[in-house]
Amino acid sequence: AKVAEANSVEPALKTLRLRQELAHLEHEDKIIADQLKTLQRRIQKSARDSIIKMYGEGTIRVDLQLNFNTGSPGLLSLELSDHTPHAVWVWLQQLIRHDWNDAMFRWKLEHVVLATPARLSSQNYKLEFIERNEELNHQKYSVGLSQREDGGVNLYINLLNNGPYHENDACIGKVVGGFGALNKLLNVPVHKETNHLDPAVSIRQATVKVIPPTDNEKQKQPQ
Repeated sequence: AKVAEANSVEPALKTLRLRQELAHLEHEDKIIADQLKTLQRRIQKSARDSIIKMYGEGTIRVDLQLNFNTGSPGLLSLELSDHTPHAVWVWLQQLIRHDWNDAMFRWKLEHVVLATPARLSSQNYKLEFIERNEELNHQKYSVGLSQREDGGVNLYINLLNNGPYHENDACIGKVVGGFGALNKLLNVPVHKETNHLDPAVSIRQATVKVIPPTDNEKQKQPQ
């Protein structure tokens, strides 16, 4: 009888110890997750402060001058989002270093048209984590960044509402001007086997400017 009792107690004790270990690990995971969120918020604040220091208060707009194989060049205007300051700052640093001058829009699929940088600078700025942008969430004509294996990023324009499919990419802004140039870009022939634009459309240069906030926008800004 004592042997049977001992045999029944040991599994119960083992189960209790496993539950205690699991509770401890879950507690440790929560601590790590909280520390990670705190670090991400610090990175975002640092990025936002850097953007304001370099460009001033307001909405960041990037004008991409597109060179087509035929006809006149076009201008595509992007408005960058304040909801993804880390990703925006990563891309702006690449623009500052001219990594996107002579970049190419190379691929067109049903849901996106995608550009790759012309070069990678000696300092490879990469996305340390993916910020969520609930406002844009990869809607049609929003702009995303996808991480490359070599440390850089690709830039793409969503041609459909791609929110459920691009959760691992940062949504950094939207197209606000130059839809004529965008339509011309989308009408470039596509190679059937590779989905490459043929010929590719280059980004001659990118110009960054700031639209100062209105009085109403200033009142809405957190103190």
